[in-house]
Amino acid sequence: MPHSLRIWIAFVVLAAPSLARAQWLPIPDIVAQPLIGEVHSRGERVPQADLDVIVDENAAHVKTDAQGRFVIEGLTTGRHMVHFRGQDITPLDREVWTRVSLPTVMSVFVVVKPRYVSRVKGRTVLSDPIEQTVSELDTVDARQRNVDARAREQTVPKHHPPVGDDEMC
Repeated sequence: MPHSLRIWIAFVVLAAPSLARAQWLPIPDIVAQPLIGEVHSRGERVPQADLDVIVDENAAHVKTDAQGRFVIEGLTTGRHMVHFRGQDITPLDREVWTRVSLPTVMSVFVVVKPRYVSRVKGRTVLSDPIEQTVSELDTVDARQRNVDARAREQTVPKHHPPVGDDEMC
């Protein structure tokens, strides 16, 4: 047997058990570069401020700033689910892979829920009618109240018996 083959066999026999045991050891989590992103509305591309950005069911949680930007640090390398939630948008979930070598950059476009805004020209919707009804009640005269009370207490005229044939001339 050649000498190089003997060395190779000795290496395999001696190293195989230690390599097998190394597979049982837990692999430490490697911290990735930050996840950087910005959130805009679809269509108008308006930055979405104050949205919740949640990674992997609360592994990390931040809010977007006034320009719709966010930065999440301390994530491990690999696959993550990023959830975008807010009162004015429809919920959105995105998959992202973070790396050790470079920051991961996301540009997300969300669907903004339509807002119902009612505008009334000249007056406010509720305050004027309520003020009018209250002021009308205050201006009712005491004499008018007495008339209303008397109308409820009116007496019904007495009933006269029907006129018969014999009473008619």
